[in-house]
Parts: sequence; C-alpha cells; structure tokens
Amino acid sequence: MVLPGVAAVLLFLLWSRWARGAVAWAVSMGGVMATMLVLKVLVSSVGRGWSGIGLNSPSGHTAAAAAFYGGLAVILRPPMTTLAAGLIATAIAVVFAATRLLLGYHTPFDVLIGGVVGVAGLLIFCRTSGPVPRALRRDRLVILLLLVGLAFHGHRLPAEGYLHRLAVTRVRPVLQFLEGRAGRIF
Repeated sequence: MVLPGVAAVLLFLLWSRWARGAVAWAVSMGGVMATMLVLKVLVSSVGRGWSGIGLNSPSGHTAAAAAFYGGLAVILRPPMTTLAAGLIATAIAVVFAATRLLLGYHTPFDVLIGGVVGVAGLLIFCRTSGPVPRALRRDRLVILLLLVGLAFHGHRLPAEGYLHRLAVTRVRPVLQFLEGRAGRIF
C-alpha cells in the first residue's frame, strides 16, 4: 500500500497545484526509500549480523510507515508543528517496529534504523513543504487513498529477495575486489 500511496499523494498534490508540497513530498519520500534501498543492499552485501550489532536488514516497513503516515497526518490535519508531526511519526514507527519484531522479521537494531530514517524523512517533509493550503481538498485525498487501498490490498512486492540477490551477486563482489585492492596498497 505504501508505494502506490506515495505515488497517489504525489499525483494529488500536483493536481491540487501545491507545487512546493509536491516537491517536498517527492524529495522526502523518495529520500526515505532510496536511503533504505542503499542500506538494505549494503548490509546484505557484507552479510548478516553486521559488526556484531544485530543489523541484518534495516526495516523498510518501519521507515516507510513513519514517513508516509506521518506525512498524511501533516497534510490531513493542518496546521501541525514539526514537533507534533515528529511525535506522530515516532509513534507510528514504534507500532510498526513492534509488529516487525513480533513477527520475527527484524532485530531491534533493524527497526531502530528504519524508524530513524522514516522520522527524518517526515521531518524533512515538514520543514520543506511550507504551510498546507487551506483550499486543499483533503476529502478527495482520503477517497483517492481508499481507492488505492482497495486496489492494492494484499499485493506484495518481492523487493526484499531482489535486493538480497543484487547485493550478493553484484555489490559483494565489487566490495571484495575493492577490499583486495586496498589490502595491496596498505
């Protein structure tokens, strides 16, 4: 739901002619997803249990939920202070982190990293979007998101497996090569 939801909100903001909000949304949500992608690939390429701290796979669910649902709160309930938005995003991150831990998908450090990235992305959105226009038709955004939810409910992206394969087959050999070259230099 989050990826199609992010795209739907972006299209809504563009359609509503809130250019600053659309750019802030694209940069902050894109930044969260790009950061998580890079972290997941790097951690997978060096192996599980990185540095003995239990970092296996940073939680993209936690990061995306904090940024996306926190961003929706900012858009749907203005005016909201950056502090209030940060607290809402943190609460959302805690709830999603708990589900990931209870399901056994992540370690505490995995969800901590995801939560920090997601809340940071939400704070970037808050600081760069400016005030939400009064004329913004929030009811239409809610209807659009309900339709997106109905259309994509139950669909899952196989991203985790793809990213792990990319890390092991493409990134790990490059890192090993660079490590070997650095060893010869020093």
